Amino acid sequence: MTPMPRPPAPPDWGTDIVQHLPALHRYALGLARSFHAAEDLVHDTVVKAYACVDKFLPGSNLRAWLFTILRNTFYSGIRKQKREVADPDGHYAATLVTHPAHDAKLAMGEFLNAFKQLSSEHREIVTLVGVAGHSYATASTMVGIPVGTAKSRLSRARAQLTETLDGTA
Repeated sequence: MTPMPRPPAPPDWGTDIVQHLPALHRYALGLARSFHAAEDLVHDTVVKAYACVDKFLPGSNLRAWLFTILRNTFYSGIRKQKREVADPDGHYAATLVTHPAHDAKLAMGEFLNAFKQLSSEHREIVTLVGVAGHSYATASTMVGIPVGTAKSRLSRARAQLTETLDGTA
């Protein structure tokens, strides 16, 4: 069974809406409790009513239909506000920035190239202290060198890495 097509709205439908605007404003003001918010709410209601003119059944209660649209628009806005975060200065939005992954890959590639340029003794001490997290004493025992030598090697290795990565080498 095919649905019956709806008849178009009567030609004076727009003027009928204008007659209901004062009542819509009062109702919107009661809901929104702000003059400007009520104005916006009535505007949204009229726009939605015109967009859905084909759904209005001629002969039915236009005022009730408009009030229903207004009420539903108001409560939809309330539900939407619950999901939104107030961020007038943009501080929260700034924390949502995702840096591209390719920057980290490029930086890691540059580090590995600089790391390969270190001598084997320097690579070993950087790996033990900087990567594995061992103390100077533990790393020096593992390698079989004095603690002072381990500290000196690590210092020179870090300086060489910094030099290479900064492009001053």
